[in-house]
Amino acid sequence: MKCQYCYSGPAEDATKTWALIPLCEPHYQEIRSETMDYYKKRITYEDRKAYHRISHRIPWSRVNMEDDWK
Repeated sequence: MKCQYCYSGPAEDATKTWALIPLCEPHYQEIRSETMDYYKKRITYEDRKAYHRISHRIPWSRVNMEDDWK
């Protein structure tokens, strides 16, 4: 399975998943670190750039449940 975050160049092999999305180790670590910052209130939801690159693929993300967040 290939990393679903890799958009430029050949996709790396996925070794982990985040919210069921296959990711390579570097992208998994990037999203994990960003998520920890978000829950520690160091960044806002809008500042989660790495997460937003895959959020459209996550069924329960705000992006896909937009009407439920209004």
